[in-house]
This record gives sequence, C-alpha cells and structure tokens, in this order.
Amino acid sequence: MCVVSPLFASLFIPLVAREPVPSPRPHIVLLLADDLESDYKQDRLSLMPHLRTRVAERGASFVNHVAPTPQCGPSRAALLQGRWPHNTGYRTHRDRASYKSYARVENDTLGTWLTRAGYYTAYLGKVVNGFERRPPSGWRHFGGFISPYVYYATTQYNITAGAGQTGPRTLVHTGVHQADVLAAQTVAHMRAAVAEGSPFFVHLSPAMPHSGPCYPRSSPNYTRDDPGEEYTLACPPGRPPDDARTPGICPFITSPCPSLRRRRDVNSSTRNPRVPSWNELTLGLLSPPERRILAQCRPMGGWVASRQDIAYRNRTASAVDLDDLLGAVLDGAEALGIAHNLWLFFTSDNGYHLGEQRREYGKGTPYLVDTLVPLYVRGPGVPAGVLRTHATTHIDLAATIVDLARAHPFRSGSPPLDGKSMVGALGARPESARAWRKYQFSESAAQWRSGVGGGWWKLRFPFRNNGSEVHWWCAGPGFGPFAVGTPGAFFLGEDPWEQSNRAGSTPRATVEGNLLVETALPLAAGLAACKGSACNRAPRVAPDPTQPLPCYLRTSFTFP
Repeated sequence: MCVVSPLFASLFIPLVAREPVPSPRPHIVLLLADDLESDYKQDRLSLMPHLRTRVAERGASFVNHVAPTPQCGPSRAALLQGRWPHNTGYRTHRDRASYKSYARVENDTLGTWLTRAGYYTAYLGKVVNGFERRPPSGWRHFGGFISPYVYYATTQYNITAGAGQTGPRTLVHTGVHQADVLAAQTVAHMRAAVAEGSPFFVHLSPAMPHSGPCYPRSSPNYTRDDPGEEYTLACPPGRPPDDARTPGICPFITSPCPSLRRRRDVNSSTRNPRVPSWNELTLGLLSPPERRILAQCRPMGGWVASRQDIAYRNRTASAVDLDDLLGAVLDGAEALGIAHNLWLFFTSDNGYHLGEQRREYGKGTPYLVDTLVPLYVRGPGVPAGVLRTHATTHIDLAATIVDLARAHPFRSGSPPLDGKSMVGALGARPESARAWRKYQFSESAAQWRSGVGGGWWKLRFPFRNNGSEVHWWCAGPGFGPFAVGTPGAFFLGEDPWEQSNRAGSTPRATVEGNLLVETALPLAAGLAACKGSACNRAPRVAPDPTQPLPCYLRTSFTFP
C-alpha cells in the first residue's frame, strides 16, 4: 500500500554532480543492524545460515570491532561521516546541541561522496535518530524510515534525486514485515544500477532487532497480550512480588516484533543466557551512575527474568529475519551476475545488554556487551573463513568504503577522515594486527546538569595482558569526591565478563590496574579531542587532574 503525505509533497533533494568513472569499480552494500551485540551469548552463526555460509565462511570476521559510541544516533552519524562523535557534533541523544551540530553536516556523508564519485547510491531503512522527518540530500535515492519501529506498518520516504522521481514521496507498508520490504527494495536498486552501468552503494539499515511493536496502537491488529509482541505485553495488576527495583512500577523489558514465520522457528524454551555478569554488579570502585544502581536496586527477580527471556526469544527470531534479508540481497547479486565484484559489510550500530551488570536492558555503557559489535566482510580478494583481530571501529569502516570506491570525502577545505582504511587488513597478506593499531577508543557524552547516565571514555587494548580495558567515568558538580572522574581497569584474560574493577582504592584494586589507568588516561584524553589522521597516531594529552574532563557536556538534558 502506498500513500502520499502532503506534508512532504514539495520536498526536493538535488542531484550531486558526478565525476566520470575511469574504470569499473566494485559494488558495495553496508548492512547496519540495530542493537545487535557481538556473539558473546549465543552461537549466532548457527542461527543465521546466510551470514555463516555466504559471508563469514567466504570472507573475514573481525572479532575486535567496536562502536565509536554505544548509542544509535551518535554511532550512525559517526559512521556516515567517518568522524568521531566529538567531531560530528552529534554526541548524545535528545540533545539540541547535538542535533543542531549534525544538521550542519548531514548532507556531507558517504552518500554524497560516493554519488559524486559516480556511484548509484541508495539509503534504505533507519536514519540517524532525531532526523526521521528531515531527509538529507546527496543520495540518488533516499528511502529512510519515518517510523522505523513498527514492523508490519513501516512508513518510509521514497525520494529520487533530480528529475527521476516517480510515484509518491512517502510509502506505508501495511501487513508486510520490514525485512521483506527492504529485501525487495535493495534488489530493485541493485538492478537499476546494473541496468545503467553504474557501480552501486546501498546503505541498508533495518531496525532489527531493535524493540518495537508489530502494529501501531491505532491498528485493529494491535495486540496487548501477545508474547510475540512483548513490547506491548500488559503487566499484571499491582507490582510483581519478586521485583523491587522500582517500587510501584511494573518492569518493562522491550523487544522487537519478529516475522510470524520466524517467531515460530524459535523454541519457546529458549531463554536469556545467565552469563556470569548477569544480575551481578561490577565489584570494586563504582562510578556515580553505578552507585545509584547499587543504592536503588536489589537483584532482578523472576518476573524481570521472565520478561528478559521473552525479549531474548524475540531478538533471536528477529536476527533470523535479518539473515533472511541478507540472503535475499546475496541472491539478488548472484542473479545479476555481480556477486564476484560485491563488497558486503555486516555490522551493527551498537551492542545491547539484557541483565548484564544488573542492568535490565538497553545500551550506553562502556562494557563490552554494549561496545563490541559484529563485523563480517566479504569481497574480491578477501580470503575465505579468516579471523582478523585488528582493532577496528566504524570510523575505519567509513574510510574503507571511501577507499574502495576511490571517492573524495568532504567539501573543499574540510578536515580529513578520522579513521584508517581497513583495505590493508582484508587481503591474503594483511598488515599485522599489532602493527595496524594497538588500541580502540569509544566515547559517550552526558549532560552536565542531568548526571543520569554519566559520560565516559573507554580504551581497549586487545593485545595487552590478554586484553585489558580502561573505563573513565566523567563527573561534574554534585558528585562530591567523584567530581573529577572514576577510573575502571579490567584485565579480560582473568575477568572476561568485566566483573572486577582493579583501579581505585578498594581492596580489589591492584598496582597494575592503577598503572594501566595512569598510562591510558592521556591517550584517552588525546583521542577525545583528535581530528583527522592524528586520531591514528596515538595522540596524548595530559588532562588537568583538578577539572572535570570534556566528555561531560555543559548543557541540560533537553528534548527537540
């Protein structure tokens, strides 16, 4: 079903002038999942046969890939821009300053650069959070979602640049699951590009497995008590007796709406794995946000756990929907005869926790469950079935796509990309992982006066002490002795679930832990302010020990 909204009838997206293409270049598909954590809790490849047999076993698996920040909007903006959140300006959700900053650069992204380089470009799916009703320019076709989280009634833009517009500018897909909509559209755009003799770049961004109902509340198909739509599952009268986390409030663990066919494929006995960090707080010196959790919440009870189990089943089924989408894209490439010249990148904007560190659900923390994400790459010359341990991020992924397409990022006078192309790590003789980069950085900004989540920096050293991490929780006025910040040090070889903080002054602290923080903090401060290629040369800045660090924004928590 297609409908036209008069609100958007006058929208016009200018066609970016394209440079002549000197020789054939590869086709590129970037499949960016939503809230898909790394495979730390399940053998996901056994559940996703297309990802296993047609990508992982025929390409490279990057096991040390992290999100630049574990929040949807800032992470997606960073990937499209090839810059850290502190350079895109989009540093956190629901912040006017972040939205205003990104609005200045939203038309200067991967889509613009590859269109200018002669690529047929299409954006399909979820957009940068907060920009759902603001279609950008630069793409040959923009099919961004207006309502990404209603799985059987997705609303979407349908905008073609220049004089190529046909049909309505907005679509409503009623009664068709999002995975099937995106599969058909991706193949159609691939076919159109091949027909005109152009290489294509498709940014494919499903909302899966992000939480969301099957139908809107206004629909007669909306069901409140269907466990398959756990997002809307009704609470029983009164507060569950075994839950005392928030007095008087029923727990609300959100999950996606998988397709009916895949919902039936997941065993009803499947439950959220009780990994060692599930329902357990990190021991040792705690940051102010973590201290609040300890002070306000007792361990999660049976009702919360049962809701997490339902959410986990739906997320698992949604991941299989994601695999169906991937399979359809690969089938289309093979039918068009271009699979041999296709680069496919499969990753996620951020991870997701479901009970780990005693957090009910969500993302946004520096722990690996939120920052470590899958990355699988298939393309010409990539050896089959190899594991790569290179310390990569989405910032590098943007640089890689630009490199493969031989495009030129940004307008004249703009700074270079912050990331480093991974092309040298993709071939049969890759640059060694230790020589490529020895560290990974993630950042998260919090508002100065809200203090609810706490800003932080994170440095991960995959090759030091069998893996080690430093978390620096920033603070500000009102945190008393924590006004400057709270350190965290974790040695993953002995503590893979990040349960014991070895920094600070508690009995769990060690000399090695505090030395790790002392060594890492100048590098974290340097990376939090870096621009361009300097970000890849281990920049160091000595932070002022008497001042709150700059990962705390001096703005209040505001809604647009």
